Amino acid sequence: MFYFYKTFFGGLLLCLIFSTQIKANLKDIESNSTLAHPHIKGVIKVDTDNGLISCDLTIENIPKMEDLTFALNRGMNVKYMKINDKTVGYNMDFGIAILNSNLTEARSYVPIIENNDSIKNVRINYTGAFPVYDNNYVNNNYSDSQTTIAFKNRILRASYLTKWYPFIYSRTKNKLISKFTYNLKIIGNKLVNSIYINGLPPHKGNLFEAYSQTPQNLMLYIGDYKFSKVNDTYFLNTSLSKSERIGFDQSLKKIDDYFVSILNANESRQAIVLGQIFSIGRKDEYEDWGFAEYPALITDLLKHSKYINSETKKIEDAAIFRLYAHELAHKYWGLSVYSANNYAGFYSESFAEYFSLKAVEYFLGKEKYEDYLKKRYLTQKARQTKHIKLTDINEKPLKNVNPWYRYYPMVILGLEQIVGKKRVFNVFKNLLKNTNSSDFDYLYFKDTAVKSGITKKEWERFEDNYVNISNCLDMILRNL
Repeated sequence: MFYFYKTFFGGLLLCLIFSTQIKANLKDIESNSTLAHPHIKGVIKVDTDNGLISCDLTIENIPKMEDLTFALNRGMNVKYMKINDKTVGYNMDFGIAILNSNLTEARSYVPIIENNDSIKNVRINYTGAFPVYDNNYVNNNYSDSQTTIAFKNRILRASYLTKWYPFIYSRTKNKLISKFTYNLKIIGNKLVNSIYINGLPPHKGNLFEAYSQTPQNLMLYIGDYKFSKVNDTYFLNTSLSKSERIGFDQSLKKIDDYFVSILNANESRQAIVLGQIFSIGRKDEYEDWGFAEYPALITDLLKHSKYINSETKKIEDAAIFRLYAHELAHKYWGLSVYSANNYAGFYSESFAEYFSLKAVEYFLGKEKYEDYLKKRYLTQKARQTKHIKLTDINEKPLKNVNPWYRYYPMVILGLEQIVGKKRVFNVFKNLLKNTNSSDFDYLYFKDTAVKSGITKKEWERFEDNYVNISNCLDMILRNL
């Protein structure tokens, strides 16, 4: 659910910054409207030459909460805030990241009002000015990430984690709402010829009236670039050949179809959007990096195209294949199924990583799959590292997100080694079917497994050999 990754392929070393797919637990927050979901409307103006974003946005259908707060990128300056069309004051807090790590790039705005029950809409007018970069890395910033609003070569890249638009936040419940239905007029400067906002196909021109009835995390990719489409895949800002684009499209479609088949999912395939990543950080910061907000994946397409077999039209490198499979798996793990507690990384990143490895095994073969496991997850150093037991994460939250991607997917593989792949898939099918809450932990995973036919003796064996120890990787390696 994003889902942000920084991947170093040289030496197969992974350095990841984790961002949880954020959803509000609307069962805990009473809605004060008959509409199904918070809605955002208004005007967004982008000047890619001068690094300017100006927004005049109105939020409707705001859930009822006693401590209504809005989180907005620190680089934005608020002109005014209006509630029910009346200008109001607000208090500001720069320290909300202490309460919620997903607010690291934001500061909060707490409207000063007597009665939150009467709120029909909140209008916020604001502007932000950001540095503009080109291909001269000497003048780049020290670092770049998915949380950075980036202007480079007349293109704006702003993922939802930048908080370029206001998030609704409850401080007491520590709940975020980042997904909105929307009706937005997006206006670019004269040199803008393409606009992409998550939830819709890319648009040609510098004016886009964008409308979505499906709640979305809002990502912008706007500027002076061209886009194309091959079958069910759009390509943003890339010079890939038609053969290479076909290779990406076919690989992603096969992965998506595989996930649908093993999960018995009834969803129709949504068009994937692949955008070329660019960086405003130092040249040697990453060997390879990107991020995703389904159905958009922003990656180094030009580099990855080298791993497409010109004859089979498929990605045949295990590392690159896994990367795209991982992001496609977030459609289920992180979007449909998610957790809002300390197990968020397990239900999102660990599940997506496990599924990406099953895709590698299915499409690239057992030999490549096992070789990749040994090089990436089962190294001698990895087998000697101590980890927090999966049962203890509620009391001992992870300080390093790497294990969500590297270690806990192997714990799931341990369950597969005991009961087999098909029965593990059956557990995941039931997780996908029966999920109706965001507060999932280890006990919920266990309960679903037992209801899916995993016997008590099998689960005890799983816990003894893979869960209740600080490192299970030697056992994984022995049982490959």
